[in-house]
Amino acid sequence: MTSPLDFPEILLNIGLCIPLWSRDDPRLQVMKFRPPFPKKFKMHPQDLVACTSVNRMWRCTLLPLLWAVYEDLEMKKWVPPTGPRKTRSWYGSLSFNNWDIPADILEAQSIHFKYVALYRPWPPGTLKATKIRDLTTTSDVLQANMDLLRSNPQLSVLNLKCCSGLDFDTRYPAFESVTSLKSLQMSYVIIRDPTRFVRFLNNNYGLEELMLSRMEGLVVFEGCERLKVVQWPREPWSCLQLEKINLGGFVFPHDVSSLNDRNLDLDEGEDATSHHSKIDTPFLKDISSQGWVHPDYFPDTVLISADMRLMRKWIFEQTRSFSKLYRIIAESYEYLNMDRMPHYIT
Repeated sequence: MTSPLDFPEILLNIGLCIPLWSRDDPRLQVMKFRPPFPKKFKMHPQDLVACTSVNRMWRCTLLPLLWAVYEDLEMKKWVPPTGPRKTRSWYGSLSFNNWDIPADILEAQSIHFKYVALYRPWPPGTLKATKIRDLTTTSDVLQANMDLLRSNPQLSVLNLKCCSGLDFDTRYPAFESVTSLKSLQMSYVIIRDPTRFVRFLNNNYGLEELMLSRMEGLVVFEGCERLKVVQWPREPWSCLQLEKINLGGFVFPHDVSSLNDRNLDLDEGEDATSHHSKIDTPFLKDISSQGWVHPDYFPDTVLISADMRLMRKWIFEQTRSFSKLYRIIAESYEYLNMDRMPHYIT
């Protein structure tokens, strides 16, 4: 009689119920010395590994599940090998990892990677991943492993944590191959030709979430009509479908007279003569404001405008303009965040 476990579809669903990752011990958060990218999860592969040893069918069915997630802070890092290729390991001098997985195993099983957090470069030609959906990495890793983008055009989430400037134009051919992004986060990226970056965004027709920080040289941004969430300090842009905005470092300039036309004119800082940003946002509902904003940058006409009354969320973080906050508190706001404003809390 055939067992239900002889069917790969049933076995795969059972494998999904076997715990593989758990949240990191919160007690570790009190450590004074932590890696640059603190781990949030820990790997517990013992049970699933045991299941892959039952027979050939179990192994072929469950191995892709075992290796679907790769997080190199947990699963070992690579340093230049000192011995033969077959004995080298992904190992770092600074290690908070529990699993010393041999390099050859990682290389062979990388074909199953789907959700990847990569903070150290792999040797050229060793990363075989072609099914990645979610990639978190750094500029150094990406510059050393640009095939990650070329080999994964189906990538839907890209979180690029740049610690040093990444020249987008130089790497544009690799970025051009990615056309299925739904979420994009980038920081410390150098843009020499803004039209190329805009073209890259427009090629990703399904893009819904965009977070850009410290983008050097990006002064034009148009055409991404499907954006829903944007957090982009200090650069001008325009998004017709914008519903939520985080004004990190932005302030309202003196010349804002009304929001009746649903347009916000934002200035980068204290110098009102610096470049302005035009936001055409007919669906804007939520505003977050960060930075030590001077009260004069919140004109009465902004706080009491008709459109502002339609909003239900406005977060003031580290803001000195509390003297005018009473104007919006009375307008039926459902959520008001006054984080890090202790001098206003009595």
